[in-house]
Amino acid sequence: MQRRLLLSLFILLLGLSALTVVAQEKPVVTIYGAYTEGADQTIFLQDLTTFADANNITIVYEGDSDFEANVATRLSENTADIVGFPQPALLLANATNAVDLRDVFEMSYLQSQYNQSYIDLATTPDGKVAGIWGRATLKSLVWYSPTCFANAGYDVPNTWGELVDLTEQISADGRTPWVASMADGDLTGSVGTDWIEDILLRTTTLENYDRWTNLSFDERLPFASPELRRAWSIMGYFLLTPNYVFGGVDGMLEQPVQDTGLPLLDCSAYMAKQGTELRGWILDENPDLNIAPDGDLFYFYFPAVDVQYGLPALIGHWHPLWRKAFISRHI
Repeated sequence: MQRRLLLSLFILLLGLSALTVVAQEKPVVTIYGAYTEGADQTIFLQDLTTFADANNITIVYEGDSDFEANVATRLSENTADIVGFPQPALLLANATNAVDLRDVFEMSYLQSQYNQSYIDLATTPDGKVAGIWGRATLKSLVWYSPTCFANAGYDVPNTWGELVDLTEQISADGRTPWVASMADGDLTGSVGTDWIEDILLRTTTLENYDRWTNLSFDERLPFASPELRRAWSIMGYFLLTPNYVFGGVDGMLEQPVQDTGLPLLDCSAYMAKQGTELRGWILDENPDLNIAPDGDLFYFYFPAVDVQYGLPALIGHWHPLWRKAFISRHI
């Protein structure tokens, strides 16, 4: 039996003529999403192939490098079965016609598969569960080269004060503390939003963080609020202080985000605040790299700022919005 619904992780896309031909043999599910190249897409497509074979279906995937700009139009054209969103806010902004997954799965099943906070992030204000998670990435990491650190005599910082001191020491030694490459098409600058969100989690309450990410402009934490001003000031210290960032401000905005890790390998820069996706990016170009505490590249936790807010972790994700996904008894 087929059912159509809207999920927030994948976008399935297939032309009508192709659908007619293939459907004579087995059901076809089309997915539309943001993966377009590299290790992430390769692994994703491998998983889709395994799932399709296990359920006797055909899956057709279309990746769009301008996904964020095009997704609303694609949804209005009703061409995809499943849409994969890279962030929950974008999912919820496009979930008006989504199928409520509570009508597809028992809530007890969803809760057995996901922590409640993950379900909440894909739940609309009126209670509709519009999507599920396909993967999560940990954003609260700082990458570095153990070799470069060892050769320069630097220790991995464990506290905020130690991170600030290390930044100043690297600069005083005539080296560049940070690389913060941000060029990423329509997502250029999203690295900066990760900085701000991570800093907010470390300097104010969860309630204020939720207000900052609120879709409603009237309820959103204002840019001029003391909390946001402090967060911007802290980020500015690391990214706008002269000689603190590889390539300077202009270079930061021009360098592809996928190349973030490269200056770390030859000690052109010493630290990069980036999520776990950096591993896939850098292995695409350098498949033999050893990512380990004593290897070519590794990471440490972005330290707490105000200890009363604990040790927060910023999580990114890719989850599907089921627009008209095929659901069978096998799923």
